[in-house]
Amino acid sequence: MKRIKRVIAFTGCLLTLGCNGFGNQIGSGQYDYSVIETGVNSSIPDERFVMFRDQDSFKSMWMEHHSASPTEMPALDFQNNMVIGAFAGSKPSGGYQLEITEIKEDQANLAVVLLLKQPDAGCMVSSVMTQPYVIALTRQSKLPVKFKVLNSTYKCE
Repeated sequence: MKRIKRVIAFTGCLLTLGCNGFGNQIGSGQYDYSVIETGVNSSIPDERFVMFRDQDSFKSMWMEHHSASPTEMPALDFQNNMVIGAFAGSKPSGGYQLEITEIKEDQANLAVVLLLKQPDAGCMVSSVMTQPYVIALTRQSKLPVKFKVLNSTYKCE
């Protein structure tokens, strides 16, 4: 079922944004992006921020990321697009979530701004270690990529 949801989401991305790149920059230096996959169970246990401009390097990460549960790698157009990956590392419980808030040109870099959400101490969460991550597709850029992580604690009701 999880795989079907991923395929549907990815197909929707391709139909919405097209495979020939993400088209235009929006706003002042902002980039469109589409999440390929996000979750809390990665085989990558350490904090890692990566960018891939070619299929071979992406394949290596994808296989490492899915080593505990092999999953078919999506076919992507690396002539026009690149992949951004962010892995928050192992967290002590459930309730953590990592998301991209924006991708934008910032002087001489492509800045990827992430938000790591964590539960407040009063939240009831699973007592299993998790590894939050997000992998997204955006249009190709030759700029160096810089990642910035913002932290947020949320209250449970």
